[in-house]
Parts: sequence; structure tokens; C-alpha cells
Amino acid sequence: MSAPSRSSTKRLVPLVIDPDRDPWEQQPGETDTQYGWFRAHLEAGLGRTVGATADTVNKNPSYLREIAGLRLWRQRVTAYDTHRAQVREQVWLEKCGEAAEADAKILTAAAGKIAQRLMSLNTASLSDGDFVRLLDVVMRHRRQLMGPVAELNVNATVTTRTQLDQDVLDLLEQMESLPSPGQEEGR
Repeated sequence: MSAPSRSSTKRLVPLVIDPDRDPWEQQPGETDTQYGWFRAHLEAGLGRTVGATADTVNKNPSYLREIAGLRLWRQRVTAYDTHRAQVREQVWLEKCGEAAEADAKILTAAAGKIAQRLMSLNTASLSDGDFVRLLDVVMRHRRQLMGPVAELNVNATVTTRTQLDQDVLDLLEQMESLPSPGQEEGR
């Protein structure tokens, strides 16, 4: 490893990060060689050390530590790592949103199919428990997909209905109009 003289780092002035540049970009007063060393350090990832970077760029570790201190590597690396974490989080949130939209479409289609199938079922053969379980599954998935339940005002009037809501209400009316099993036997 090459060992530069002590006077070579004494001539360097501490770096001032340009507010118009990202901290991990090459800064004014930073030579291409120094920036190359910094990039090697930056690209080493979260387990990076100046000593390992010194080995990679074939420089004396003490010399590179001085350069790293004067060129604010720690602050710049922290800014870069924070930025990368924010980008990863944003990408993750976008992917979660896309997945939720796809799930909503699937749930809507499935609920519609269930409602169609329920309309064609012999409702007399459908027990109250079967109906409740089917409704519970659809509603549980709808609530999970739509997020936490808002506080409801039970005195409020619902003014909008989806087709699924109407199909479920129609089915309930049909079930109510059917004679109970005990009433059919008496006829």
C-alpha cells in the first residue's frame, strides 16, 4: 500500500457539502480520485468499513481515515443509506397499494359471483348458519381490504348501495318470505 506523506492531507481543507447536490455526489473541491475512493466505500454496502475500503483501493488505512474524515464520508454515507431506505419504503408502499387494488378487484368479482350463486340456490336448503358464514367471509375481507372501521353513527341513513348490497338485501327478503321448515310440514 502506498503511504503518502503527512503533508499531503494537511493541505486538504475540510469538505463543505454543496446544498445544491446530494451529499453522496461528488462535491466541490473533491478530486476524482478521492470521489472514486468514496464511491468504493459507499458501494461496499451497510457492512462497510474504511479499513476494508483501504484494502479495496490499495491505500494506507490511516491515510484513508484522514481523507474520510476531511471529506465527511460518515455523514454522506448516512445520508445515502437514509435516502435508499426511503426509496425502498416508497417502492414497497406503491407495491402494497397495487396489490390492494388487485385484491379489491378480485374480492368484488368473487362477491358478485357469490351473490349470483346465492340467487340461484334453493334458499330453503341454505341454513341460516351457512348464509351468515358466507356473508361473514365477504364482509371480513371487505373490512380488511378497506382498512380500520370508522366510527359509525347508527342513526345515519345509508343513501348509496352497491349491486352486491342490493343482491344481499334481495336474498334476505326472499329468505324471510319462505316458510320455516316447521310451517311447511303442516301444509
